[in-house]
Amino acid sequence: MKKKVCISYDKLPRELKVELKEEFPYGFDDEVKMYPAPKPFYGFLYETEEASYLIKVDKKKDYSDVAIPDDEADEDATPAEDVEYDD
Repeated sequence: MKKKVCISYDKLPRELKVELKEEFPYGFDDEVKMYPAPKPFYGFLYETEEASYLIKVDKKKDYSDVAIPDDEADEDATPAEDVEYDD
């Protein structure tokens, strides 16, 4: 049985943010809905092999372009070999 996790987008691990960027290249705004809990909140469901996530988001933020902050950029990334760079 998968574990169930309710977490804020801001607290997601970097790896999961990368997965979301790949899954929703244009953002996940269309997935967001209101959950009528004792304190209503906005969020969306996301499934991985390990867990089912209910990711809470701030409705006031624009998530149309899911971005990973520069300080979390992939340090292992290497430039593509077929790209020409100007010196």
